[in-house]
Amino acid sequence: MYNALEAMRSGRDLTEKEKNIHEQGLVTVLRELHYELDAAVADAYGWHGDVSDEEILSRLLSLNAERAEEEKNGQIRWLRPEYQTKSKEERKAAQALFEFVPSMQAAAESKKTKTAKVKVEEILQILESLGFV
Repeated sequence: MYNALEAMRSGRDLTEKEKNIHEQGLVTVLRELHYELDAAVADAYGWHGDVSDEEILSRLLSLNAERAEEEKNGQIRWLRPEYQTKSKEERKAAQALFEFVPSMQAAAESKKTKTAKVKVEEILQILESLGFV
């Protein structure tokens, strides 16, 4: 699908295979969704108009350097303060639980036992009470 999408973006004629993929895979819808996503991201960064890939990279590198300098000076812009401000130990414990839950769910499905299902529910409740879910 993405090869057909790239061919459409570049203006190149689609091959027969790409034409079939285009018809079956709704590549035009995919293209429109990408345009909408690109526009939303540009808007979120305050970038209006048609911005080239090179300009995007330049702006992101500049923003990254700016944020690195801020962090060096002690200013942190938390994206998820409820998670990121927790201690390293709390984050590590939560990660261990997140990794444990899928194996417990698989065990619950394979054994069809209420005990395994209860344990999964308990773990999810613990994560929720700690503010990780």
